[in-house]
Amino acid sequence: MDTNRAIADAILYEGYLIYPYRKPAVPNRQRWNFAGLFPKFYADRRGEHWSMRCQCLLQGNAESKIAVDLRFLRITSRKIAKLRVPAPRFDPQAEFEFVDQHLIRERRFLPWEEAIEAECEMMPLRVGDLIETPFVADFRHDAETSYEPLANEDGLIGGLIVRQTERVWNSVALSAEPVAGGIYKLSLQIGNKTVMLDDMCASRDLAAPFAMAAPHAILTTGNGRFLSLANPPQDLRPAALGCLNEGCWPVLIGNEDSLLVSPTLLQDHPSAVPRLGTSEIDEILALRALTMSGGERAEIAAGDSRLRALLERLESMSPEEFAKLYRAWRARTPRPEPVVLPAKPDGLAVGERVRLRPRHGGDIMDIALTGRLALIEAIERDFDNRVHVAVVLEEDAALSHLPGHRFFFAPEEIERLDGGATP
Repeated sequence: MDTNRAIADAILYEGYLIYPYRKPAVPNRQRWNFAGLFPKFYADRRGEHWSMRCQCLLQGNAESKIAVDLRFLRITSRKIAKLRVPAPRFDPQAEFEFVDQHLIRERRFLPWEEAIEAECEMMPLRVGDLIETPFVADFRHDAETSYEPLANEDGLIGGLIVRQTERVWNSVALSAEPVAGGIYKLSLQIGNKTVMLDDMCASRDLAAPFAMAAPHAILTTGNGRFLSLANPPQDLRPAALGCLNEGCWPVLIGNEDSLLVSPTLLQDHPSAVPRLGTSEIDEILALRALTMSGGERAEIAAGDSRLRALLERLESMSPEEFAKLYRAWRARTPRPEPVVLPAKPDGLAVGERVRLRPRHGGDIMDIALTGRLALIEAIERDFDNRVHVAVVLEEDAALSHLPGHRFFFAPEEIERLDGGATP
């Protein structure tokens, strides 16, 4: 369970922090873009999502039990206040005003948007009961306000960090249906049922505090096992293909007795990624932080408590600890000049219209791209003399200049279309 929790934590904070940017930076002009569920009242009007739905396969019997643990982030407004009259202790009735920044003991404090964790646990439910009557539950998370006093050099309270979190109501629905002997299809739906006023729907920024950020769930069973949708048994492939997943994807974790319903595409049995552990994203995060000036670091630390803790952790790391972020150290040697070889395998040409046929046993992205039409953007060779065909999906051709819209395949994974004609 500790490993499962570590994997879930990586998903929970995936959209909270990627790079330690300052507040005015472009990536922070619109936050919480990662798999957010907005209140239905707002989502229906603004084209956002208010629910996510997962279907998966369970091998067991009517007595098998399923437990659900749902987690997400509640967006918290962090405001900075200045007391009109400093006092030896904080009085909630004291007069204060919100300010754009406040300097306490030579440390600057800035407003920001943080988040707190929310969790909804459902006790184990019998599969037989779920077949007869779907289970539906509503969870209410009340609004919260907290005050963190900030003391001046003389010990008097001169400022406050005020954190305000809005109420969020969410629903969880779970049902089951038999598919074959000892095989059941589970359906899980998670929704945001928060009630909002009309004036809170005027913009995404106003609606964001009522959203469920990075929602995900862990399903566990004590007397059954979950089946992979990416690589199901051959006789259950039709049943796996019939599973509908909207806004999420289920992957196996643990000993196939646990399933992570993730808002991002993962492979089965993903590895836990501890923050500042030994993962590539931690390497990037650390290197990005080390390139910032002292002023940039100070501004970042002034705006977010988690970012400040991350920077402090980086600054306190020894050379030995920092070395653990890397897979290996090698002596620097001059990089050889690349050998330019012709790169037109099987007559493939840039601009040609093709169909994608990824080899069997690929990852989730390969499965999603199988059979799609694409245009060849480039044909390249690497230093090992392997050929890579860069393509962009036909419907995304206008977006080929943006990150995440180019995909690389081996020549044998490309099916040519005669004359580029429409199939």
